[in-house]
Amino acid sequence: MFGSGWLLLAYLQGWQAGSATLLLAGVAAFLISALPAPLRRGAALCVLMLPAVLTATGSIGVLTGFAGNNQHQHWTGISFVCASLAAGLYRAPLTMPQWLDCVQPWRFNSGPCALPDTRSAPRRIQTRRLRSALSWILLGAFFYSVPAAALSPLLLLRQSFAAPDILLFALVFELYVYFNFSGISFMVYGLLKLAGLPVILNFQAPFSARHVPEFWQRWHISLSQVLKLLIFQPLRPLGGIWLAVPAVFLISALWHGVTLNFVLWGSFHACAWLVSHSLIRHGWRRSALALLAPVILTGRLIFSEADTHILLHKLQQLAGWRDAADSWISGISMDWQTATGLMCVAVWIGCEIAFPRQVRHYRLLRRTPVQIALLLLILLIGRSGLGGVYGAR
Repeated sequence: MFGSGWLLLAYLQGWQAGSATLLLAGVAAFLISALPAPLRRGAALCVLMLPAVLTATGSIGVLTGFAGNNQHQHWTGISFVCASLAAGLYRAPLTMPQWLDCVQPWRFNSGPCALPDTRSAPRRIQTRRLRSALSWILLGAFFYSVPAAALSPLLLLRQSFAAPDILLFALVFELYVYFNFSGISFMVYGLLKLAGLPVILNFQAPFSARHVPEFWQRWHISLSQVLKLLIFQPLRPLGGIWLAVPAVFLISALWHGVTLNFVLWGSFHACAWLVSHSLIRHGWRRSALALLAPVILTGRLIFSEADTHILLHKLQQLAGWRDAADSWISGISMDWQTATGLMCVAVWIGCEIAFPRQVRHYRLLRRTPVQIALLLLILLIGRSGLGGVYGAR
């Protein structure tokens, strides 16, 4: 899997792709593994923050979903490699198999991050594991090529400043990121699971969540585990969740990119998490549920913009519900493939919201009859899409 991943990366992006990432990962693991535990943990935090330094210097793009590609192909995969290395080095010096897992090229686009305590699957390929792995690969291919591809034409709404378009764009982009990001990570999950390599499931039906903290427990789970290990657990004894949670979201924001907008994004989600947590503690679960959708959509709108001036203007437009008559929505047209893909989006999100227990681990979509239907949909209306939403960073 390691060799095939690098060969594919070289074929798609050139032999230099990921070269600086690989070199840095090797030097960092060699030097930091030799340090005493306290110094090693501090160095691991520095490794986690390296993508922030690279975005600040302009070496790599900001992860807004629209500007995530490398400005230098040598740094391909640096974000997920640094997160994986940081988690491994924080726990203990890295072994060679752990290091190879951290720089696994199949993880470069959308993860999942390699975690040191993830148990390896049996090395011998068994029929049950083969079926499970193939079901995840097919599910990921469906998410990426049908729902995500159908949503991609609607991303043009990002250019509109009419309030209805801004709101619809926030919804469309949230769903697009979900299906694109989870689709790629599910395919990687299936491939690594098939090879018997340690891997964690990166999404757990996040729209079945009933409040903001639960949403983040189900979204980009591998990065959440890294941040929990390196940031949340050390800081919680010092200042409780009121210190640990804002620190987690701020570090996550800087990992995505060093911009004022991402500082706003992290601060916004930290406040929303703490407010929701307080509501739940006081038994106001319905209020926490009502808060979920506005928080997620507003957060995604903040996430999508790197320009602070444009972001603030859009938020003002949305708050005042301005220029509704100039909306582009009435002029949107779509072919039958796109319409069918959007119907798939509506059906699955409806299932996540209405049947939270039944959609755990995506069992409903991994049943044999449903998988046959998904394969037919891929063959009939599947498209290549716009590439990974996280780009090649």
